[in-house]
Amino acid sequence: MPGFAAHSWSACGYSVQKVYEWLLGSQQRVTWQPFVWNRLSLPKHNFLAWLFGKKRCLTQDRLIKFGVITDGIYYLCGAQQETQAHLFFDCCYSQRCAHLLQHWLGVYWQGDCVYWVIKWRCKSLCKKMIVMAAISGLLYCIWEARNKCKANMVMKRPEAVIEHVQAAIRWRLQRSDFVQQKDSTIAWIRDKRLS
Repeated sequence: MPGFAAHSWSACGYSVQKVYEWLLGSQQRVTWQPFVWNRLSLPKHNFLAWLFGKKRCLTQDRLIKFGVITDGIYYLCGAQQETQAHLFFDCCYSQRCAHLLQHWLGVYWQGDCVYWVIKWRCKSLCKKMIVMAAISGLLYCIWEARNKCKANMVMKRPEAVIEHVQAAIRWRLQRSDFVQQKDSTIAWIRDKRLS
C-alpha cells in the first residue's frame, strides 16, 4: 500500500480526514461555496446552484456537444442558442425575473448576481442568507420554467416564477431553526409583496 507507507500514517497516527484529503489531492477553493451550501436554500435549489457553479447545467449547447440533440434554440425566448450564460441572466426572460426579484428584495445588483451576492457586505448575515436563498431559488425556478416550456410548450410568466421563489423562501423561513422569529429581517421578507 504505497499511500499508507509513503505518508507514514502508522507512525503519526491514522486519520480519516488525512486519508480523505490525500485521496482528493490538491483542490482549488471555489468562491461560490457559501452560495451553494446556504442553509436557508432548499436542497433542490442547492443542487442546481452547485451545477451552475461548476458550469455543468445540461443546457442545449452541452447536449449538442454530447450528440444528444441537434437543435439548440432556447425555448423561453427563441432568440439564441441555449447556453448557461444565456439561460441565467443574458436572456430577456431571466433578466425580467431577476429584475422582479431585485424589486421584491429591495436589493439591486448589476452583472452576475451570484458573484455579486458572495462579495456583498451586508450588516445582517440573516438578510444575506435570505438573498442568497432567493437567488438560488430563482436559478431553480428559471430552470424549472425552461423545462416546462420545453416539455409542454407552456411558458410561465416571470411574475409567477417570482411568486414561486417567494413561497419557497417564506416556507423555508418558517421551518428554519437558524433564524430567530423576532429578527427584524424576517419581518422584512414576510411583509414584502410583489407589486
